[in-house]
This record gives sequence, C-alpha cells and structure tokens, in this order.
Amino acid sequence: MPGAACCCSIWEISVDTDEARQEHIEDWNRVAVEIPTIEKLDKAVGSEWWLKIFRDIVQPRQQRNELVKGLCARLEDLSRHAYPYEILEKPHHTTPKYVLVFASRYTGAVTLVNNAVVKARDTFVEEHLPEEVGLWGDMRPDKWVPKPTDVREGVREILRRESGPIDRERLVDKYVICNFGVFRKETIEKQIKALYEDGEVIVTDSNRWNKKSLLRIARS
Repeated sequence: MPGAACCCSIWEISVDTDEARQEHIEDWNRVAVEIPTIEKLDKAVGSEWWLKIFRDIVQPRQQRNELVKGLCARLEDLSRHAYPYEILEKPHHTTPKYVLVFASRYTGAVTLVNNAVVKARDTFVEEHLPEEVGLWGDMRPDKWVPKPTDVREGVREILRRESGPIDRERLVDKYVICNFGVFRKETIEKQIKALYEDGEVIVTDSNRWNKKSLLRIARS
C-alpha cells in the first residue's frame, strides 16, 4: 500500500477485536522491513497522482478507498473494465488485508473472474462461518451469504434503464459489472429465469429460452 512509503509509524485502523489489532501490527511489521520507495510506487500506479490522497486525507479507510478508486479509473482508460474486491483475513475484520483489482478489456473475462471471486468467498465462509439456522433461516450476515433472490431487483433496474430488449447473456454481464463479486453467473441466470416464469420478464423475439433470448421488463 502506498501509504507505507508516506510514514514510518504504524497506520491507525478500525478493528473490532484485540486479536485483529495484533494481526494488523504483525502485518505492518512484515511490511516495514522493506518499505517501498516513492519512485517504485509511482511506477506501480502510473505517476505521483496518489501522493495527494495521503497529503489531503487523514482517515485510513478514506485513503484506501480514494486510492483504489483512482487506480481503477486509470486502469479503465487502458482496459475498459476495472473492479476492486476487498480480501479480509477473517470475517470479523473491518480492514482488508489487501484489495484485489481486476482489469480487462473483455466483458466475458469479468464474469469469469467474478465466478472465481464468489467461489473463493463461499469457501472462506464455509471455513470461518458455520451455518447458523434460526427462526428466519440462515442467520449469517448478507455480506457473507447474500440471498439469491436479491438478484431480482438489480435485474429489474437494468431492464428498466434499457431503451429496448437486451439478450440474456448481455443482461448477465451487465449485472456482474454492477455487482462484482456478489453472485455467480449460474445464480444470476436462475433468478432471471424465475422472473421470466413469474411473468415479470418477457421474451420479445420468440418463446424459446436461451442465452440469446431478447428480454425486457413486463409493462404493468
């Protein structure tokens, strides 16, 4: 993280347990062994634009957010798509261990990486957050176990914004772009099919259901 080159004292971060703070201190000590130079960081992110963030902003979370936002904006100029994903070491941590940024010119690649990210998150949840079933079902936070039916409102919103019908494959890609790292492609497709079966989404070109089916929102 570029902030490491801006100061030699440990970053103050928001943690919710003593264990998390100790882990942060240990991570910082590993990084501090060889703090990268300003010149190396300039090359890594494409010039010195990031320095202003650390001069003008004090709060570490905001520094991180602005840094990632700026990096994604510059990657988008080169690759069209750029999406961040925060990696936490444990579910109770409030500060990510690092932020993964994926960039590509190809929309289909975004969907492929999205599936890999969601699969990794689900594995992480299985290892660290055993299922908790209560009166209202799974009690784990939606952040870690999002409800598949939540896909539907996002799909509705995309279709409302479209000026005309959109094919199913492109609709899935658009949903992933708007909600990177939340649901796998298969889950999104199932929820789109459910909207179609419920009459909320209409196939305009034929009665056949396939990835090229042209879809639009049903008008009430």
